[in-house]
Amino acid sequence: MRKSSSPFLRGRPLQDLTFTLFSDTFLNDTNGLIIVENHSMRPGRGPLISMLLISYFFVLLSACTSAEAKRERHYQKGLDYAAHDKYSEAIVEFKNVLQLDPNHADAQYQMGLAYLKMGGSANMRNAFKMFSEAVEKKPNLVDAQIKLASLYLASNDLKNAKEKSELAIRKEPKNVDALLVKARVELREGRLDDAATTFQEALHLDSERLSTYYELAGLYLAKKDPAAAEGFLQKALEIDPKSIESHINLARYYHYNRQPKEAEAFYQKALAIAPKNKSLYLALANFYIMEKRTAEAEAQLVEASRLDPKDPEPLISLGDFYAGLRKMPEAEKAYLQAKEAKPEGMFSRKKLADFYLNQGKKSEATGMIEEVLAKNAGDPEGLLLKGRLLLAENKSPEAVALIRKAVQSEPTLRSGHYFLGLAHFSDHDLQQAKSEFSEALNQNPKDTRARTALAEIHLQSRSFDLAIAESERVIGADPSNIKALMVLGDAALSKGEIKKGEGAYQQIVKSAPGEPIGYYRLGLLRRGQRREQEALPLFEKALSLNVNHADALAQIVAIDLSKGDSEKALKRITTQIESSPQNPVFYNLLAKFYAAKKDHKKA
Repeated sequence: MRKSSSPFLRGRPLQDLTFTLFSDTFLNDTNGLIIVENHSMRPGRGPLISMLLISYFFVLLSACTSAEAKRERHYQKGLDYAAHDKYSEAIVEFKNVLQLDPNHADAQYQMGLAYLKMGGSANMRNAFKMFSEAVEKKPNLVDAQIKLASLYLASNDLKNAKEKSELAIRKEPKNVDALLVKARVELREGRLDDAATTFQEALHLDSERLSTYYELAGLYLAKKDPAAAEGFLQKALEIDPKSIESHINLARYYHYNRQPKEAEAFYQKALAIAPKNKSLYLALANFYIMEKRTAEAEAQLVEASRLDPKDPEPLISLGDFYAGLRKMPEAEKAYLQAKEAKPEGMFSRKKLADFYLNQGKKSEATGMIEEVLAKNAGDPEGLLLKGRLLLAENKSPEAVALIRKAVQSEPTLRSGHYFLGLAHFSDHDLQQAKSEFSEALNQNPKDTRARTALAEIHLQSRSFDLAIAESERVIGADPSNIKALMVLGDAALSKGEIKKGEGAYQQIVKSAPGEPIGYYRLGLLRRGQRREQEALPLFEKALSLNVNHADALAQIVAIDLSKGDSEKALKRITTQIESSPQNPVFYNLLAKFYAAKKDHKKA
């Protein structure tokens, strides 16, 4: 409501207002109200005017009281919904508050908290907007300032994160949350000693907050002081011997410090404290996977899946585990069980769609994608999956349009920029593909797929040094990455670095002895060196691993023909056709052979 001189807006008691209404003083001091003084009232009119005035003021009072009460009801309902994790409902109530009072900063702050709890980049943007507007109206909302600092930090805007955290500290010098954000900024800036001092200051103010000990442990690991890191983690465990987080963090520390027995012991202790906690089974399974103890990892995942038949998460983790082992039937079964566990859920359908696309099963993928988009036509992940399907169908322009729509809707969509880059690459737009792969790496520098694709673009653009640099970064993180090794080998040979190229191809053979590509690439290298006798068995090996490897067969035939042995070449083609009679490329190769021999009838 607008400000007014009316005494009803000054918070005075109703009794006082009623008394003042009947006084001569009030009638004379009207502040603009059109009231006739007692002495000049005509007979019979005074009581009527007084009654009208009384009615007017009571209506005004009632309206103000009603609006305030309504606003407060919505606000309290919003708080109650938020307390019970009903964040969507809470947001509706806080919006109702703001409709009644657009300047209600606390409602905007609470709405920001609700958006934060809901998660997702779109909700993070909404939270940022709410916190920003709240502190504009009410700068002393220190926690909103801290939340803004954390959001700036999450987006790597260190300047604004530092500014907001320091603003909060100036207002409340002993605010632990503000100090922790400041310490994280210092850590991100590489100022490890300053960060340690600030973390210690926060710890001095709240020595029971376990998360501060965990962060200090991470900082001292970065300072190459594992003993100090262990000390902070052990101190956290002393404060709360039943803390699951402390046990898990100690387990991870020991695993990081190459003490697997101690790590396993702490995982087991955590499970003994909370035997129904699925996350602990998943964490222990992940430990076993990294230790290459696959049978034990599988047992933990299976056990986790039995805890709650209606929980799809452990089943999806089990499916991922089988997929990593190339046990595709078992992986599909686990994903389908996850779908059955929560029939209304979309995550398992998205997982199945991704699985089918990776397997080249376009029909099955289509069914899952249609179910996802039927539930929500604008679902960014659903749109991305549909775009990938179009890409698999060689519909590059349509794929570009759809994946771009998904990324515009959700700019931080996982793998969004990577697949948009692939779509542009398929559409022969190398510059745009390069831009998208670079953005994917900007969001996740550890994305080896995007870095490998970027290396391939550099190779195609004949920027061999860049191709080598990017592929070597991938190989440094993943020594068995076949695509990166192939790019490295091709780029090195193109530069004349024979030894480096040969080494890359040999590493492919070593890492993936069941894949034909390493043998084929080595065969090409040997042919280029005019060492046909060494090349021939390499091509034969590639063909034995893939009976449809037409390029390997073509190289074998070319070697035979170069020796003038056309009969051997013909026999080799016909033998391979017998092994794979449905391959049209082999018949095409046979036709070319006869054409070269001027036997046009057979050709």
